[in-house]
Amino acid sequence: MSSFVRRTSNLSDKIFDILVIGGGIVGSTLAYEASLRGLKIALIEKNDFGGATTAGNFKTLHGGLRYLQHLDFARLYESVEEQRRFRILAPHLVEPLPFLVPCYGYGMKGREVLNVALHAYEILTKNRNRGVSNELKLPNHSMLSRDEVLKIAPGISRAGLRGGVVFYDAIMRNSDRLTLAFLKTAARSGAICANYIESIGSEFESRSTPEKKIRAVKVRDTLNGDTFEIQARVIVNTAGPWQGKVAQALSGKSATPSTTNEAYSKGLQLVVPKIISHYAITVESRFADRTAVMARGNRSYFFLPWRNATIIGTADIVYRGDPDEFQLTREEGEKFLEEVREAYASEALQSSNIRAIFGGLRPIEEKVKHEIRDLPTGTFGSIEASHRDVIIDHRDEDQIENLFSVVGIKYTTARKLADKVLARIRQRNLLSINEIEDELSPLVGAGENAGNAIEKDFKAKVGTLVTDQARKDLIGDYGSEALNIAADIVAEKDLAVELSDSSPTLAAQITYAIRNEMALRLEDIVMRRTALGVLGDPGGSALEVAARIAAKELNWSESRLQAERLQVRRAVTH
Repeated sequence: MSSFVRRTSNLSDKIFDILVIGGGIVGSTLAYEASLRGLKIALIEKNDFGGATTAGNFKTLHGGLRYLQHLDFARLYESVEEQRRFRILAPHLVEPLPFLVPCYGYGMKGREVLNVALHAYEILTKNRNRGVSNELKLPNHSMLSRDEVLKIAPGISRAGLRGGVVFYDAIMRNSDRLTLAFLKTAARSGAICANYIESIGSEFESRSTPEKKIRAVKVRDTLNGDTFEIQARVIVNTAGPWQGKVAQALSGKSATPSTTNEAYSKGLQLVVPKIISHYAITVESRFADRTAVMARGNRSYFFLPWRNATIIGTADIVYRGDPDEFQLTREEGEKFLEEVREAYASEALQSSNIRAIFGGLRPIEEKVKHEIRDLPTGTFGSIEASHRDVIIDHRDEDQIENLFSVVGIKYTTARKLADKVLARIRQRNLLSINEIEDELSPLVGAGENAGNAIEKDFKAKVGTLVTDQARKDLIGDYGSEALNIAADIVAEKDLAVELSDSSPTLAAQITYAIRNEMALRLEDIVMRRTALGVLGDPGGSALEVAARIAAKELNWSESRLQAERLQVRRAVTH
């Protein structure tokens, strides 16, 4: 079993090649890619790994079909290639999903136009299934009649409906554990990762030239208040919406309005009871896609079948202010649901059925930034999230030769962005970076012992101690690591107890998260290491059992336990 334990002393006793600041998907894939190349890597995150914008992703790994509308073929090829890689790197966490697009009339919204576009897309992406296991290969698109469409999606508008088209993308069963898998694989290759470590400043080398070089980053352990330094030859800031604040602290500048009141797209998604099964469906919003070259109509909202529920998204809302103050409100969720009801009729789309609201802050597309200058915070639908990743070289910005800031915009292409960052570092001759022989080495939890072999071994270990559904969920979320949890259950049979009927999370998952996955807060366990809280409130008894197990494992006082309970209640309710 590979160790993924928090040891902060390991951060201060050596000089690293790269210090990554930010443990979302961009930072995690950078640590993974760099460690595979033999570099000495440290990664720190001021809260929990993948706990902010990354946790707010829409669970899909897009193959870039949308970029065909924008005639952006570079992004299309990049997206489809990275989607292919995910299906190879983490086959237990990614699966194909058919998307139904209803078609109306005979123009741009008609079946004929979309059929031609998808034929073109499939020709352009003919290698999208190369090296992928048969069960994860994406089929070509198909055409459906009007009746077939209405059978799948009875709530869509019927006026002018002539049928539909089904194309295939990929969905993440558990994006939180996928982010963690990159980190654990990086740690297996020697990277040192630590959550709840915040960068607060830097120390520069003594030089007589205008160009500066960071010698060490000053950090603070947010759990105990300890401060220390981490030395690294290159620092890469992947702090998402916080990257501007982090860059200013590292460069020694004071905060400015440009970083404390920057405009973002607040992405918002809803979890509601199951409305659809097997197919995702698209419905048209009331807002135009102002960046499309060949628009079929307004921007789309998607209904995704996920974990026996439905996710609806994404609403874009103007947000200005400190990222630390970001929150999603019940009122915003209800307002979004009102709009969704205009596009899809269903009794389930009632505000009382909103089980969870989640999302994050995303950079705004440069083409529309000037158009939102006067829009107030909270304005719905009138903005577009950015389509472009950004790598900032602070040699150009601040005359700091070994600092880079990175802004990623898409979960699917985060690994490719990490590759680009390493290429930039190599071009600058800041580090000697080796090429690697196998770029498709599976992540922790994948590997050769997969699928039926894992299930057979799991059953052999635990027998009837675990229900069929719990076993299925464990293998789906953990892959081969489920066998480690099975071993824990054999050693401590009380760990086989299920915490919740809505999500058959086992007590063993709580202890495993703490002992092997650096879960230090109750929210880490409930919202990211397990699926206990991802569909909303699992119930007070489930949370209490999880809290009591965590308190025992982590030696919490009663006051600390109460604080952890309150924090989780805020996370699972709106």
